[in-house]
Amino acid sequence: MHLFCVEAPGVCPGIPLYAPEWAKSCGFTGAAAGFSLYRFPPVHLTGLLQVTHNVQKQYPVKIRRSALLRLCFLFCNLCLCVSAAEIACAAPPRRSAKSATPAPRPVSSSMRGTDVMAKVEGQAITRAELTYFWLQTDPRIAGLLGELLAARWKADRGASASYQVSTEEIYRQLYGGGATNFAPTLSAMVTQRLVDILATRKGILVTGTQAQARARELFDRVRQQNGLALSDEEILRAYRVPRDIFIKDMIFQVQVERLLAADIAERNGHRMSPEDWVEVRELFASVSTEGDAADIERRFVEARERIQGWLQEIAAGKSFSEVAREHNENFTRGTGGLRGPTLRGTGTPALEKAIYQLRPGEMTGPLRATNGWYVFRMERRGEQIPQAERERAWKMVVEAKRNRFLAELRKKARIWSIVPLPMEAPVPATEGGTDRPPAPPVPGPPGA
Repeated sequence: MHLFCVEAPGVCPGIPLYAPEWAKSCGFTGAAAGFSLYRFPPVHLTGLLQVTHNVQKQYPVKIRRSALLRLCFLFCNLCLCVSAAEIACAAPPRRSAKSATPAPRPVSSSMRGTDVMAKVEGQAITRAELTYFWLQTDPRIAGLLGELLAARWKADRGASASYQVSTEEIYRQLYGGGATNFAPTLSAMVTQRLVDILATRKGILVTGTQAQARARELFDRVRQQNGLALSDEEILRAYRVPRDIFIKDMIFQVQVERLLAADIAERNGHRMSPEDWVEVRELFASVSTEGDAADIERRFVEARERIQGWLQEIAAGKSFSEVAREHNENFTRGTGGLRGPTLRGTGTPALEKAIYQLRPGEMTGPLRATNGWYVFRMERRGEQIPQAERERAWKMVVEAKRNRFLAELRKKARIWSIVPLPMEAPVPATEGGTDRPPAPPVPGPPGA
């Protein structure tokens, strides 16, 4: 049997993963062809990697010259089998907001795990932390490290029993030559760190039990959507997601949701309650805002005439939903003007003020917005909307508002980084340029 493994000095290997079919595909032959890839737990500093290969002589094994190289690249591209603990320092303990942080240092020829790559509200993100997160979440990067192992092997044509790669060499491979391809990963870490800091300031504590509950919701959706009969752990392994990174993401998701809820409560001046939920139907006459002021104003006049005509149809006996289905000039045409349960504090204040004055069955007059004219009719409000519907609608609110909310948090925060940082997800340009009823709207085309 041919055994190929990764060993870290002083660290006990974890459970081996056997894959004899991979060994055969790489050119290994013999009575018991196979190999094992060992995953090491992310513990203390392990300065070097020691890569060993050992052929047990009791089995006849033939290996082509390229086989070991191909196997190196294979295991280096396995997200589950190559972790930051195997190739770099484990992340040091996070500094508290009150602790001192070192002054930022530019990238130099001498790279260390303690180098500061970014600061968020005074808290440092180090090279070691970035490397750990990067290698755990982006399996493509492991291929770069395979080049280091391949270079060692080619240098002496595989004559040595072991090959060593230092942590500094790994850093140079990932960050050398002015590389900035780590910027998206660093940006994600900055957002995650910022949310953690702000949640702590607001007294938002997410327990392990709450994170596990959110994880179970996600696993149940994955099983349902993909027809899987796998356990939670089997799903993690199948999708090559490290558990510690996954749990951190679940905590992050809950923190974002609670920060958003706190922001909406501050805007409304009170904690969220069932009375903040309403369901409305709408008429909408769209206006293009392109062109000069005179043309735009002419279009507003024409749109008001259209919506007044629709109101006359309702007065003549047509139902509101029928008129909306025939005439609406946005995505609610397909739903008869129905928007579904919506939440106070998530739309344009002027529109919300008019909506929340209504009782079920009442309508507003035509309301001018930046992109057209609205008329709203109250369908249900408060406890008339079942709790299950409100909970589903809240998840839609979080999904609709998350990216813009995170972008606003980052604009207000004190952030420094060694490279320019992109946002993880773009914010739709149309969202900030139009008046909006409360969220969530029924999904529709962009800009609707």
